[in-house]
Amino acid sequence: MESIQFCIDSKRKRYSLEAYLEMVGKYTDNIILQAEDAGLDYVGGECIVKNSQEDGFFDFDICMYFEEGANHFVRKEMSRKISSGKFSKSAIAQISMGELRFMVDKPEGRDV
Repeated sequence: MESIQFCIDSKRKRYSLEAYLEMVGKYTDNIILQAEDAGLDYVGGECIVKNSQEDGFFDFDICMYFEEGANHFVRKEMSRKISSGKFSKSAIAQISMGELRFMVDKPEGRDV
């Protein structure tokens, strides 16, 4: 039954939470790589997913920390408000249960 719902959601262009987080991951990978190219060292970060204060929307908030020299840190933040209609029933249920936090890892395969 779950695979049928996946097909329906895919046809309607609705994202699973995992699929959307993969897109967020590609975005954060690019931000991290650009920052490292500019001389910053990635320290860590997270993506927080939660119900928006505006009905029918979810907030995706990303906060990442970089070190620039000894003990000088740079914080980069990004936020996006997305209509819940863009997500599958399963994703809506997951996000509606409460705030979700995901670690933002450094991209694999590149040492700077």
